[in-house]
Amino acid sequence: MGIIIAIKYHEEYYIENIYFYKHASKYWNVSDIKEINELERLFLQKIDYRLKVDQAELERYFERVKTKSLELQCKLFKIHTKDFV
Repeated sequence: MGIIIAIKYHEEYYIENIYFYKHASKYWNVSDIKEINELERLFLQKIDYRLKVDQAELERYFERVKTKSLELQCKLFKIHTKDFV
């Protein structure tokens, strides 16, 4: 849902959810357009309708994703994290 909201936020023209439903329903387990509308509403509520983040928050998030990615790679290839970095 975050990707859909990001696309809608950054595009200069309005994109209706029916467009996303037609294309994404092949990959998502959604039953109808109402479900996408509800998911969008819930997602926006959960992020407190904040569609922008500051640079520091973005960097913190990136570091968390990078760290987790390294951990998962190390587990997958059976490498000790301290040896990998």
